[in-house]
Amino acid sequence: MCRQLLQERAAISFLALFGCPYSTWYRILPQLRQRLGHQLERMVRHTRALASLTSRERRLYIAEKLRNHAAQRAAERLAEPDSVLVLRAKVERATIAAARRYAPGHFAGRVCLFLPCKAWVRSGLEPLRWRSVARDTEEYFGPDGCNNDIMLREPYARAFAELFKQCRARSDK
Repeated sequence: MCRQLLQERAAISFLALFGCPYSTWYRILPQLRQRLGHQLERMVRHTRALASLTSRERRLYIAEKLRNHAAQRAAERLAEPDSVLVLRAKVERATIAAARRYAPGHFAGRVCLFLPCKAWVRSGLEPLRWRSVARDTEEYFGPDGCNNDIMLREPYARAFAELFKQCRARSDK
């Protein structure tokens, strides 16, 4: 959109991307890799928990996990679908489908990456690949422990508002 606005001679100080994975992350293979990674983490966590238990405790642990899983599935089947959540899921699927097809092109302006925290750079979401689309890029990092799902909510919103002000002040110079 910014490229189109620039073509129409609109004045754009900078493009701000907040917690934005690089577009190729939405493609099927990276998504499968992430799901596999989460499943592997769960398996390791449960294996460690089971290893420290006696055989009786292991049976109880497994039985409890199976009961919880069955109860969750039963609750999901009984719950009336929330029309807002159904619509939200439809929008989410359409957005991800569009993101999978998107191929970033060169942007002649300034790109400012607002990342949840420094550790997020190593998350596998490849946010620093956005540097490849513009000659002039900057990174702004939020506090440790923040992630892209909560970065614009309290208590982090103030920190990102301040970072945005700093970014904007650089364009006013």
